[in-house]
Amino acid sequence: MQKYFTTITTLYFFYMYSIEIQQLKVYADGTFSILITGEKGTGKTFLIKNTCKDIFNEEVFIFKYTNSNSNFEEKLKEKLKEANKKILVFDNIENISFENQIILFDCISTRKGGFFDVFKDEKITCQLIFVSNLSLTQLYNTEFYMPLIDRISQQIIELKPLRKLNFDELKQGYESVWKQMKFKDKQENELPYVPNDEILNWLKTLNLAGNFRDLEKIAILHWRYLIFTEEQKKIFGVENEFQFVKKEFEKSNIKPENEFFVFDKNADDMIKDFRKQLVLWAEKVYSETPKILETLSISEKTLYNWKNGK
Repeated sequence: MQKYFTTITTLYFFYMYSIEIQQLKVYADGTFSILITGEKGTGKTFLIKNTCKDIFNEEVFIFKYTNSNSNFEEKLKEKLKEANKKILVFDNIENISFENQIILFDCISTRKGGFFDVFKDEKITCQLIFVSNLSLTQLYNTEFYMPLIDRISQQIIELKPLRKLNFDELKQGYESVWKQMKFKDKQENELPYVPNDEILNWLKTLNLAGNFRDLEKIAILHWRYLIFTEEQKKIFGVENEFQFVKKEFEKSNIKPENEFFVFDKNADDMIKDFRKQLVLWAEKVYSETPKILETLSISEKTLYNWKNGK
């Protein structure tokens, strides 16, 4: 983990996901499949490339595919051979067509010793890692080839978005962001991190995404207020750093009025848009999936469909 620890993002990524890194280090030392799940932006591929490359000195191969691949099986076999005794990653597996999922299942079926049945006369084996933006439950609720789900999820690692971190984890994440950004005052003295309880409590009410960009943005606003002159504070009409941070951060979350009712959309499109925004609102207010399902009186499959505009 040397050269990859040069950026701010990398530093607090490895700090916040230290447990998941340890999981991958243990799981990848074998031939059983690994499924890594987490919302877009949580750093799933980043975790794989850095951990496997730096810890195991293993080259990571990525299998790229499209739903229209007419020679899917041929390309898959080539990649399995190329990654023999190394690591092969399948990114965004939910995007593989149903027909190709069946082909994938047949190709990665294994016999004694973990060698693939598709190669009758060759001993081809490798560590398979599958990556999805969907949880295992969501995969089961989509049109996914069920036998393949069991085959790819022998070991599971989940990267949580910020909004699902507990208060202490979120606090540590914010503190880590602050320290790594090395904020300075007007005299170029580095500002120490001093917890602001109002900001920290407010963070837990936000529907924060998977990555740390929101924490960076909030930390920048926090720092900016601390180096304001008294005259500058009066310009913004706020009494403390929390008021300033909240006011300025919320500007980026404002939606245009009547965004659903535009002339180039039909009624079905507008209803889908409304349902999607309803889910986003519920996630922001309630955070936990069971409470969202109860409030909206819908199933988890319906929740997934609404969120994805279906």
